[in-house]
Amino acid sequence: MVDSPLLKRVKISEGLNLQFRAEAVNVLNHPNFSYPNEVLFQGADYSPSGGVITATSTNSRQIQFALKLQF
Repeated sequence: MVDSPLLKRVKISEGLNLQFRAEAVNVLNHPNFSYPNEVLFQGADYSPSGGVITATSTNSRQIQFALKLQF
């Protein structure tokens, strides 16, 4: 999983700064699959989702932006 923060500071005046921040989690959007369903039988019937991977263990790509004024 690749995470990437970006930061840009802009000086507006002597005591006033503007900060822009962008943070991205799982930039490449690579799926990390969780374990397959372990339930093969439900009572006397075969489970249709037995042995099937139905979820991922991590989140998909997320991007967050922030703007901060410092004085």
